[in-house]
Amino acid sequence: MDEMNTEDGDRISVGTEVIDRAKDGQAPAVVIRQPDAVCEEWDVPGTGKTVADFNPEYEPDAVVSIVAFKGQLEEKVPDWDSRPADELWGVAKNAGVRRYAYPEPRLCRRSGGLPETIQTYHQLICYQHARLIQLATGIDDNSFLWSKYEELRDGEIRMSSITKEDKYQLQEDYGTCIYCGEEGKTTFDHVIPLSNGGADTISNQVPACKSCNSSKGSKDVIEWHQELDEPVSRVVWGKYIKQYKSILADEGRLKDELTPEDRDKWDGVKIKRNVLERIKERSR
Repeated sequence: MDEMNTEDGDRISVGTEVIDRAKDGQAPAVVIRQPDAVCEEWDVPGTGKTVADFNPEYEPDAVVSIVAFKGQLEEKVPDWDSRPADELWGVAKNAGVRRYAYPEPRLCRRSGGLPETIQTYHQLICYQHARLIQLATGIDDNSFLWSKYEELRDGEIRMSSITKEDKYQLQEDYGTCIYCGEEGKTTFDHVIPLSNGGADTISNQVPACKSCNSSKGSKDVIEWHQELDEPVSRVVWGKYIKQYKSILADEGRLKDELTPEDRDKWDGVKIKRNVLERIKERSR
C-alpha cells in the first residue's frame, strides 16, 4: 500500500519515538511506517485477525501505525536515527527487526522525558519522584521506572520525607556548592524562591557559592538549570518536587491538568546523582 504523507500534521511522523498509552511500563518504540490503511483492513500475520480484532477499545477505522521497539532497532540498525524516513521501514525489515501494528490513537509521542500520559500535577510529581528512585538505585530499566510511578500514583508506596534530602545534604556537601561543586564558603539558597511561595526552612535551602546564588537569584530551579544546560542534582531535585507538591496540595491543584506552559517547563529536565568521590573518601 502507498505511504501517507508523513508531513501531515494529523499523523505521527515516521522516526518519532512513541509510547503505548495502554501500557505505561512498556519500552519506547519508534514509528517506522505509516501505511494508508485502517485497523479493520490490516491483517496481523499468522493470526487470521486484524489490528481491530486485537484492539476492540479503538475505532475499527482508526489508522494503523507500524512501530519497532527502540532497543532492538538500535541494536540492529545503530544509525536508524540518521536514516531518511522513507528508508526506515526497509532497513528495519532487512535487519530482522520485529515490527508491530498499532491503532495510531493508542500511541503518544515520547517527548523529552515527560511522556504525554502524564496529564495531572499529581501524575507529574509521582513521575518525577519515580525518576529519583531510579537514579538512586542505578537501575536503567524503563519498566522499573514505570512500576515505581504506578506504585506512587496509586498510593502503594509514598514519597519519602523531605528529611531524607536534608540528610543527603549533610552527607554530601561539606561546604561545597550544590550547583557548581566549588569548595569554600557557601551561603544558603532557597530552592523555591520565597517570592514563589517557597518556605524559609532548611528543607527549602541548599548550600550555594556566592556566584551561583547570585546567578540563580529568584529564578526557578528548572528554568535556571535549563538556561545553563546543566542537570539538576538529586538533592536539589528531591527538595524541589517535594516542596512543589506541598504548595500544590495547599492550593488544591494536585488533581488539576497540567497547563501547556508547565508541561513545556518540566519537559526534558535532566537530573544527576551528584555523589562525589572525595565525599566517599572523607566518609571512610
